[in-house]
Amino acid sequence: MKRKQLLERVELAKQLEDWAVRLRLGSAIRVGGSAVRVPERVSVETEIESDDRGTELEIEVKWAAAMTETTPMVGILVGSPSDLETVAAARDVLASLGVPSELRALSAHRTPDLTVEYVRGAEQRGIEVIIACAGMAAHLAGTVAAYTLLPVIGVPLGAGRLAGLDSLLATVQMPPGVPVATVAIDGAKNAAFLAARILALKYPAVGVRLDEAMAAERVRYEKAGAAAKERELPSSPAPPARPKASSAAVAKKKRREH
Repeated sequence: MKRKQLLERVELAKQLEDWAVRLRLGSAIRVGGSAVRVPERVSVETEIESDDRGTELEIEVKWAAAMTETTPMVGILVGSPSDLETVAAARDVLASLGVPSELRALSAHRTPDLTVEYVRGAEQRGIEVIIACAGMAAHLAGTVAAYTLLPVIGVPLGAGRLAGLDSLLATVQMPPGVPVATVAIDGAKNAAFLAARILALKYPAVGVRLDEAMAAERVRYEKAGAAAKERELPSSPAPPARPKASSAAVAKKKRREH
């Protein structure tokens, strides 16, 4: 291969690497003079051909219909339809971070076949983290973890006479090799933040949104602290003066001391 062709191939390889990095970050790239923003999850296929006339680089960017920006990345499962409102907090947090998710009512006891079917097909459909929420016996998270290698986050729900203590123990006490990352009772929001942190290891854009969310919380607390500091609190009334002892009582005390 001629030196000129080799240099061209090296330059093309560098250009390709730069494009691939920007594609993974979901950044805007220029196509035909226009800025185009592409989904975060894409595949880049390249073909480099070289002959006496020079080097040609063909780049094909693909993202399947099952891997678009609206494809759920987090599956949120709840063991009872009556707990949907509590669990919806996880979906709301993920939405605020730009992470698509889906919410399903699936029970380890009432719909075991449907639950296993969902879990077995989750990874192929693009799900990368599963949040499983259940109360009382709370076998849902453990069942999910038994059928997938995806990270499973368990949310014990505060239902029943024990107010969630039973579901907390059932969710967190998993055997070795079948882990479930368990959050607090009714901790759907923290489950969503944990799922986002897991995804941020692979998708830097998610990490950026998490940093922004944490920065916004810090600003909120700083403003609240400043407002509390500026607020004039009413001064406490002075304590009443201690009554003076009478001369007779003082004389009696002295006689006792002697």
